[in-house]
Amino acid sequence: MFDGSGLAEAVYVGQDFGYVPSYRGVACKFMSPKEATARVIAARQSGRKTYQVSQASQRSGAGTFEYTEHVDSIVKFPHVQFYAMAPQVFQKEYGRNLKVSRLFDLDIQVIRACQANADSFIDFADIISSEVSRRNIFHAVPHPTGFVNSLKFRLIASQIDDLQEVEWKRVEADIAKSEGINFYSHHPLSEDVYKELGANWEHYDEYRELLALEAEQKWTDILDRSDVYLLHFGFDSRVLLALVRASLALRDEGIAKLATGRLIDLSPGFYHAWLLRFDYLRQFKQGEGVEELLLLAKRFYGEQRMLQLVLGWMNLHLERYAEAIPYMQRWVSVAPDRADAIVPMLHLLLRTGKSKEATARALDYVQGRNKSEFQLIKGFYDGIGGLSFDPTVMEGLMV
Repeated sequence: MFDGSGLAEAVYVGQDFGYVPSYRGVACKFMSPKEATARVIAARQSGRKTYQVSQASQRSGAGTFEYTEHVDSIVKFPHVQFYAMAPQVFQKEYGRNLKVSRLFDLDIQVIRACQANADSFIDFADIISSEVSRRNIFHAVPHPTGFVNSLKFRLIASQIDDLQEVEWKRVEADIAKSEGINFYSHHPLSEDVYKELGANWEHYDEYRELLALEAEQKWTDILDRSDVYLLHFGFDSRVLLALVRASLALRDEGIAKLATGRLIDLSPGFYHAWLLRFDYLRQFKQGEGVEELLLLAKRFYGEQRMLQLVLGWMNLHLERYAEAIPYMQRWVSVAPDRADAIVPMLHLLLRTGKSKEATARALDYVQGRNKSEFQLIKGFYDGIGGLSFDPTVMEGLMV
């Protein structure tokens, strides 16, 4: 949000997890802790102020890292959560089946503890408690909408020296009206959960209806009501994704053009947005605009690792196999944490008739990986098809 607004340079210290947060089309930048230390020292030597901005948990405030001693100041903001919207998630994570009201009480207790550890002058717990029945302010348990994100932004911006208040308040207002920086979703809420929350969210019945239609792949029904969905949720990435899927399935060029374009504008860090726009251009424009899309992806991702995945897939589907291979090889090397990192390369090998090499690469990939990933990776391999090996051999290579 600071990078996208031009207020300050901001870099996340750590690794991306497959979704790159963004604001105004500007991607979050990532770097390792070692890089961060050198970067902070260099910035201070050039006369710039540096800040460590950390999320406070219910048990602790900001963490201490190698670069911490070199920053000018530490700014904290609280973790927020909303397990009450998805009791099934809490049960899966903690093995306990609690009522919505009890989960909501726990959520507020946790938020209070987090905001205390963050020394927050904003009472997130009180605001969330009073707003949650009036409007939808969480996409998923750990992911709030722009309204809550704008409060976090205010807390941080107000502690950064030399920022003009009138400027950051303008950005705060813009964020508050948006869906935020991540639309990963636990919606739709069940009818029972919705009632127990005492929720009365505008047009939520229509929102739930759309997501149900998408789950059932009732594309015609979605397109028949597309005007209503665009009117009420035209800047909601989850809704746009459903409209994209429906329009591509039924070859509705007008909706596909609008929805794929707007999805990239709102959520360029969602790599499927690029691939869906790519599908639109190939389906309706005979590939016209693809080269521009490739350049836009390069510009957005920069040095971020997700670029390798996006360009690898696009070049594969363009049958530019020689160009796709380096991207896919780099993707495997820079994404060891991703159980599916080998999947694009296997598709390419099978597409080019190299089934034996694909099988060998598939087995080599699991060598030394944890057996806890066995079913997950086997599912990826089964989904690809064309691989020939005994699953027990695959499992035997894992540790």
